[in-house]
Amino acid sequence: MNFKSLLYTLDSATLEKLYQNYDTIGTERETDLTKKSIKYFIKHIDKNSKTILDVACGKGFLANKFVKMGYTVSGVDVHEDKKDTKFSYTKGNIENLPFEDQSFDIVTSTHTLEHIIDIKKAVNEIKRIAKKQIIIVVPCQNFYYYTLDMHIHFFPQKEMLTSLIGLETYSIKKVGGDWIYIGKK
Repeated sequence: MNFKSLLYTLDSATLEKLYQNYDTIGTERETDLTKKSIKYFIKHIDKNSKTILDVACGKGFLANKFVKMGYTVSGVDVHEDKKDTKFSYTKGNIENLPFEDQSFDIVTSTHTLEHIIDIKKAVNEIKRIAKKQIIIVVPCQNFYYYTLDMHIHFFPQKEMLTSLIGLETYSIKKVGGDWIYIGKK
């Protein structure tokens, strides 16, 4: 329960290790996205693009969906190498992504930003490596100090996310308890 108090005293290596070893019933789920969120997300993805990077890809749920849709897919996560995936995997941190500028047509990140200490740096990294489209999903949730989650940022209003990302051309919609932000570069 002290996580939210101790968070800002942890260095990034300790925090990364904490997330790698985080084990709750929630980590057993295939994805944190609802079926409605997934359907909306897929419907609005740029069909003319070829390459996608899924940032904080976890077990690869979305990355594997994108592969089935015909995209060339890469995933990046703080966890160790993924075995038996149908997409390219790189171990890395969202605050310092190991890719060149505009490396991917589309960059996605779902249920991740709420966990990141330097959230502005993470968003700037996503924008840096995206060529055409950015899709970010965060839970629409109020701050509760005593909750059993590892969320440190909260987005009860859509403006909190839109002002953070700062792209001029975007859409944002609340779907199934999530804010789904789709930005064009």
